[in-house]
Amino acid sequence: MRKYNVDRFMAFTENLSRHIFRIVREIGPVMKEKRLYATARMKERLELVECNQKLKEVQEELGTFKEEIDKHRVSRIELQEKLIEAQNTLIEVQGRKLSSVSESVQKHLQGYSKVLVQNCSAAIAPSRLQAALKKATVPHPSTTPEEATLDRKLNLVIFGLPETTARATEHEVQDIFGELNEKPVISSTKRIGEKTDNRPRPVIVTLERRETLLQLLRKAKQLRDSEKFSSVFLSPDLTPEEQRERKTLVDTVKGLRRDNPNGRYWVSRGVIKCG
Repeated sequence: MRKYNVDRFMAFTENLSRHIFRIVREIGPVMKEKRLYATARMKERLELVECNQKLKEVQEELGTFKEEIDKHRVSRIELQEKLIEAQNTLIEVQGRKLSSVSESVQKHLQGYSKVLVQNCSAAIAPSRLQAALKKATVPHPSTTPEEATLDRKLNLVIFGLPETTARATEHEVQDIFGELNEKPVISSTKRIGEKTDNRPRPVIVTLERRETLLQLLRKAKQLRDSEKFSSVFLSPDLTPEEQRERKTLVDTVKGLRRDNPNGRYWVSRGVIKCG
């Protein structure tokens, strides 16, 4: 009886072992598949986490790009404002320049008008009309050498030369001409006017050639730079009427220069010139 029970137990145990082994064999692939599935899921989760991390980084970069774009937009607006301001400044400067040019043109036109009026007045001055009439109606007599020295066209007037003896004055006149690199032939020299203690009397120098006198007058301004003769002034020999006319011309030139400092005005041969 006991042996029978042992045999049954052994048979049951063997039977159970076979069932267990069969179940294990059947479950093995399933478990392997489950392990593979779990591994795949884990891998997917890791990839998802990595994708989320990359997505977060991309979002941060996009945020940075957005800030930079906003900064560039603000900078562009500032540049546009500065450009508009520069354009307005340029327009204002051009307006001022145009106004300045207009004023300058008006001043030049006024100066030309004054010059024209003064030159017309000088052209029809009584002394000139009388001289022209006399020249046209009175025959010119033949002149002697003594009368030629009285011709004002050959006379040069020197102002500001200190008074000394007649011989010393002649030497100083030669020194003045030498300062201008000229050696003209002098017919005579003499002082004119009443002697005073305040200032030296003018010296009239009579030359032989009119061309020499004109050359000396053209170079006369060089005396301003002379150490010895900076206070000496050369002038043609004018009649009282011509002196008054010249004074009027000089005063007009001074007024034109004062009104228009950038303009050039001077007196030449009894008329005002500008340029």
